[in-house]
Amino acid sequence: NGDHLICTSHSKPMKFLKHRKNEKHDSPFGVYSINPVTKTKGIVYYADGESISAGSTAIYYKGDLYICQVFDPYILKVGLHNY
Repeated sequence: NGDHLICTSHSKPMKFLKHRKNEKHDSPFGVYSINPVTKTKGIVYYADGESISAGSTAIYYKGDLYICQVFDPYILKVGLHNY
């Protein structure tokens, strides 16, 4: 929601580097929500790299999370209507 920052993190750096060289290698990542006032954080979405790999940007908009990839022109839409 509007009170939180959304960011991504690559949980397996070596897999990220393998994905960089060959897109067939899956690169897991997580999307996190951080409250800048309270400093609390939580995971919003985790991908093992199969549905989307090497996520770079996550944007929450009207109940959906849109996740972009680092190296590939692909955007995944995830419904987060309870977020």
